[in-house]
Amino acid sequence: GAARYGDYSTVGGVFTWAVNGFWSPVEDVRFRGTFSRAVRAPNIAELFAPPQGQGFRPFDPCDQTEIDALVDAGDPNVQNRIANCAADGIPVGFSDPLSARFTGTISGNPDLREETADTFTVGMALQPTFIPGLNISVDYYEITIDDAISTIDDQDVVDNCYDSATFPNDFCDAFTRNRDPSSAQFLGFNSFTLTTINFVSIETAGIDASVNYGFNIVEHSFNLGANGSWVDKIDFFFDPTDPTAVDPELGELSRPEGYGTATATW
Repeated sequence: GAARYGDYSTVGGVFTWAVNGFWSPVEDVRFRGTFSRAVRAPNIAELFAPPQGQGFRPFDPCDQTEIDALVDAGDPNVQNRIANCAADGIPVGFSDPLSARFTGTISGNPDLREETADTFTVGMALQPTFIPGLNISVDYYEITIDDAISTIDDQDVVDNCYDSATFPNDFCDAFTRNRDPSSAQFLGFNSFTLTTINFVSIETAGIDASVNYGFNIVEHSFNLGANGSWVDKIDFFFDPTDPTAVDPELGELSRPEGYGTATATW
């Protein structure tokens, strides 16, 4: 068991703890498990990074093509989107008028809270005495991060604004639309102000595995290794008023279902 108390000048007092268990029924096998509460205070850049200019061009969630795609996919958020787009003055059949990127800023957020993670892992390590140098391990993990600190991208901002059960909401404050009826880009996005935020929660689960085998041949040493992961889910819960509102990100850019590496050294 372990416990720690910390006091930060930014977020105040925090408490973390962990309970670990190990069991080796025989010399070759070791089972292990962990349940822990971890805390991460926001770092300097997440809190105080100054505004930096950036270009944006998200797909407009109120575009009729985007709404039709949600209907065809049976997305449960589509009714929220239809109602919220109408509440924002976007007409039925709206077509995104933008032809280029527009400018905005991205910066830190001094109002961030600490993020808190509950982690559960269980697994085993195998070191067979009849094959010296061979190590195999497999671990299953579940992690839930409350108030998770992340910089949300422009597409998720506009989607979450219009897919939430409440409207307007905090996501809607990050952008504006062109409200000049005489403009060729009437009702299109025209500014963005992104900051680091605390999500309601992020949940993930999966399996990590590794195999390593080291051996010698005469005066030469060799090592073969492989490490891999399979991810079951990466779910971002973004709406504090609707605990069922989820943005499933597994399979999106940089979030594959499986990945791994292999090495061989001499």
